Amino acid sequence: MSIRADHELIQHRAVSQDPSPIYTGILLVFAGTALTLGEVRGAIAFGIVLTAFYFKAHKEERFLKQEFGEPFAEHVRRTGMFLPRSL
Repeated sequence: MSIRADHELIQHRAVSQDPSPIYTGILLVFAGTALTLGEVRGAIAFGIVLTAFYFKAHKEERFLKQEFGEPFAEHVRRTGMFLPRSL
């Protein structure tokens, strides 16, 4: 991750509900594949990817809280990590 001089925190559109749409999409692909194949190794792969994304997203959240301060902290309180809180 990198922050440019002109970066700003976007709090509207799709990111207002799901701050990690790329992670969410990849997790859905892994979950769908695991369910379709019906094999244990698919569930294991999903668990590994979910765990890795959780730690990566958590690290990114800490970094963004340092960069954007209270506005980002409020954004995190309003949204979920991978799925919207309002589901």
